Amino acid sequence: MTGFDRREVDKTLYDDISGATERLFSVTGDLKDESSIHKAFNDAKSRFGPVQILVANAGITDESTHTAIWDLSVELWDSVNTTNVRGTFLTIKHFLQQVRDVQASTNNELENVSIVVTGSETGVFGQEYHAEYATGKAGLQYGLVKTVKNEIVRLNAKARINAVAPGWVNTPLIGDRLDDPRELWAEAQATVALKKIAQPEDVARCMAFLASHRTAGHITGQCISVDGGQEGRLLWKEEQVLSAAKAQRSGTSHSTSMPAELEPPKRARRMRICLSVDFDAISGYLGTGHTPENTLADYSAGIFSANVGVGRLLRLFAKHGISDKLTWFIPGHSMDTFPEQTAAVVASGAEIGLHGYSHEGAYAMTVEQEKDVLEKCIDLATKLKDGKRPVGYRAPLYQIRETTVKLLQEHDFLYDSSMNAHDSLPYYLPRPFPGQPPHVPDYNQPAASWMKPTALPQQPVVGTAEADTAMIEIPGSWYTEDMTPLGFYPYTASTQGYVSVDVVEKIWWDRFDWLWENESWLDEGPGEGYGSIYPMIWHPESSGRNHIVGMIDRFIGKLVTRMKAAGSGEITFETMESVAKSWKSR
Repeated sequence: MTGFDRREVDKTLYDDISGATERLFSVTGDLKDESSIHKAFNDAKSRFGPVQILVANAGITDESTHTAIWDLSVELWDSVNTTNVRGTFLTIKHFLQQVRDVQASTNNELENVSIVVTGSETGVFGQEYHAEYATGKAGLQYGLVKTVKNEIVRLNAKARINAVAPGWVNTPLIGDRLDDPRELWAEAQATVALKKIAQPEDVARCMAFLASHRTAGHITGQCISVDGGQEGRLLWKEEQVLSAAKAQRSGTSHSTSMPAELEPPKRARRMRICLSVDFDAISGYLGTGHTPENTLADYSAGIFSANVGVGRLLRLFAKHGISDKLTWFIPGHSMDTFPEQTAAVVASGAEIGLHGYSHEGAYAMTVEQEKDVLEKCIDLATKLKDGKRPVGYRAPLYQIRETTVKLLQEHDFLYDSSMNAHDSLPYYLPRPFPGQPPHVPDYNQPAASWMKPTALPQQPVVGTAEADTAMIEIPGSWYTEDMTPLGFYPYTASTQGYVSVDVVEKIWWDRFDWLWENESWLDEGPGEGYGSIYPMIWHPESSGRNHIVGMIDRFIGKLVTRMKAAGSGEITFETMESVAKSWKSR
């Protein structure tokens, strides 16, 4: 068997099949290039002799975007059909040319000349917002197959051509389309008798059946559906019908024989994804993470963070095109100790925020020490960014106190990201900030001494001078980071580190999905006029580990897919500086 693809077939996938690697020949080329296809058939013939069976399996589509035909670009239409239709035509053409030439040279007909074309159930039922794909598949599995069946027998008396039309098949090509149980039900269960999607083996077995003269020698010109008994498609989702019915009962809508629009007016929504990285490295073991039990092995984990984790994350961010759309909070100790890695972060275009010098906790320092550390780190970061002062700060281990806020305000910081009075919206830290901490009971004193309310900073009115001078808080907490469940510290009582990445990824997705479905609307809710934000905090020491970084890659990829599937500008990746400015400019 010869496989023709842009990428070489990975033969190790078939190691468990005896002799498979010797019987499988991989040829690389471009399905859109006729000379490439011609060469592939010659290479296959040289390796195994004349090709007698062709499975024309060309099929590309883009499930990350769904475009109505009036918005469909010529470029997308041509791209899909150049591969799917033209590629299939060229493959069949050169297959049959080879059959003709071999028969002419031997003066005998080849045995078992058979073609199987990969169609699709979209060619049977259509596919809303994918006219480019459904049109091509319908033309192949019906028009082309039924035409070629009458021509091919003039070349070889027993030659046959058929098509297989799969429904949903469980391959990586469907991405996360069916991850939502409601989407799975609507697309692959509600109208499917077997109430499930196909496995690749289901399609392959049908192709093998049709390819064989022994089993299907009297079948030609047919299109066999491998769709679980699909009856059609759901045109209207459950919520669309029920919401319309509810509107009719309330008297706000009139029943009509046809819908006035293809879909109800779309409500605007907005989600700003603000990813961040805390480059703690060794500093994490010097300040808040210091304990007398720390060993050289513990410090080496900080070295891993810089020498391995940073590079892995930088490459990952570049792969997904978001390097300049996230924020790195870097302690001064990491800037001084790992200048090359810090320079690579700066070169990526990311925003640089401050994170202490030795990862110091505010409550362990005097106000003067806090001030000295802050000013030292401002100077380091400003030099790194060619004179641009940092505008953001995150307190090490979230240990921020009232004096920290005042120092940040005095040094004109735009935002802080250490607190969580909200989890998905920025809020103001007014100036002056209340300096009195909550009253803690002193049981040596009368109860009246502590029974007092806590003074809370009031949120200024948007557009006022008070709002203009206030600092912005972008929430961050243990629930929005990786280190809490995925980092192991042997001398910390609450340490974890052995949580499955699948569990953590689900928690993160539960957050995103709930916010997107409930609090991203611009016309109502707590973020009215603004939407919602999705903050995330990662550390090279944990997210850079080889058992975690693959999940990070997958997670970012899904976020990018969701961004592309949403309306233009509805979901964006942004630095925390950008988020803070957008909150101020409402």
